[in-house]
Amino acid sequence: MGPLRVVAPKPYFSAANQREVEMASALTDSERRRLEDERSERLIKACDDSDKAGYSTKAFRASLAENGPVEAVSRVITSDPKASGFAALVELKRLELTGEAIALSGPWKALFDAKLLDQARKRLIQNQRPDLAKA
Repeated sequence: MGPLRVVAPKPYFSAANQREVEMASALTDSERRRLEDERSERLIKACDDSDKAGYSTKAFRASLAENGPVEAVSRVITSDPKASGFAALVELKRLELTGEAIALSGPWKALFDAKLLDQARKRLIQNQRPDLAKA
């Protein structure tokens, strides 16, 4: 009998999700900071646009200042959509301004894990905006 071989379990992620995880973990600190800075700028613009549309972003802006863009958006995506302002933006027909839509757009999705992005995608699809849920 030969030596005992230990076989690592297969990851739970699909091939697409595995690529997202590898992309996120492959970011250097400076790339991550650059993306977070860009993300903050995009979120501030979305807040300005939301305020103009009639939804107050005071609480989100406070979270953004206190927690940074990744944590602030992660909290919004994992919260109750009625409490997070998502429902208000649904009524205003401005889902492109949600943290969910912004997390799924551009290079910023590399800052989030696949599970969180899937949650954001599902929420947008459930609210008839599959165009914003494309990754």
